[in-house]
Amino acid sequence: RICYVNLYWQEGDEDKIKFKGYKYKFSLNASHSISINQKSSDSHFHTFELVLFLEATDESFMPYDELEKVVYECLGPYEYKELGEVEPFDQTQPTIENMGSVFFDKLKIALESFPFRLVKLEISETPSRTYIVSPYDKSLKKEKVKHLLIENILSNTSKAVMQDALGNN
Repeated sequence: RICYVNLYWQEGDEDKIKFKGYKYKFSLNASHSISINQKSSDSHFHTFELVLFLEATDESFMPYDELEKVVYECLGPYEYKELGEVEPFDQTQPTIENMGSVFFDKLKIALESFPFRLVKLEISETPSRTYIVSPYDKSLKKEKVKHLLIENILSNTSKAVMQDALGNN
């Protein structure tokens, strides 16, 4: 279940972020049905695969079985259930997108007492269909925008100062 993982952004991306951490895989056996255009699908069973990417927040040793126990406790209420009958999916559709967001939020809170940060969650209902939740995507975009704005301000200020110094108004 535990693998050492290195992930890198695509070549050429200025925001190269290196991730070193742990990759945990868990299975969740459950059924669900989805309503699309006011037509409900038949309830059908999946073995959902959840992949958690965890980054160590310090150097302390963590008994991994304790961490796994917390994850199983979070997923336990959904195991072998019809998801549409379990909170919060009794109020929102149990799509993999909604499931990914709900499980990410639950697990992020549940893992706060451990020396790990949940960096990314992947949830798959089939080998070819995976949804990814990561809070860092938005923050990276915001950081890049901030960086570009600061660069622009500095560049324009430098030009104005040079023009003033040279008397080129």
